[in-house]
Amino acid sequence: MKHKCLLAVTLAVGLVGCATTGGGSGEKPTLSSSAKPETKAAITAAETANNAAKAAGFEWFWGTKSASKHLEDAIKAANKGDDAAAVKLAKKIELAGIEGQKQAEVAKTAGPKFAQSAAKPAKTASKTAATPTKSGDNGSKVYSSACATCHDAGIAGSPKLGDKAAWVPRIAAGKMYEVALKGKGGMPAKGGNPSLSDADVKAAVDYMVASSK
Repeated sequence: MKHKCLLAVTLAVGLVGCATTGGGSGEKPTLSSSAKPETKAAITAAETANNAAKAAGFEWFWGTKSASKHLEDAIKAANKGDDAAAVKLAKKIELAGIEGQKQAEVAKTAGPKFAQSAAKPAKTASKTAATPTKSGDNGSKVYSSACATCHDAGIAGSPKLGDKAAWVPRIAAGKMYEVALKGKGGMPAKGGNPSLSDADVKAAVDYMVASSK
């Protein structure tokens, strides 16, 4: 009888742990009902903004994780009682979600505008690239429509336009086109606008580099 009682107590404790943390490692953590009101509010705002960004097709990534995974980390921190870390991370996620929605809207608006440009034959694109003035003008336009949202403000660690110190090491690495075309970290491929042609993206990169030397 003594062993049966001990087993029952053990199982009960295990169930309480699952209800608080969200269960096993394969399940999403659930915010504890005992979390502070300000922590709950911050995490709720972060989740709302991130879900809206995901629904629009633009979720941020930084480090090696998506915003959704960072949100899980915020919840875990709150459940451990580290409210300061939870709130700080939640606010970053909320900002990323808001910017994601903006970027998705920019891509949605710019898509039709650049669809014709993306469909141009390689010969035409080559001719444009061979004309520095026109290429520069095009780069400025592409930057304004697809890149400015992040690079004007330095969102998610992106180098600000004109910040020579931030751009020099990136230019030296020699992967500017590759990063812009394929995406890296929090920056999506082609600035989140897949309708842009490779020539358009490279023109925007050239514009940013020229403006930051």
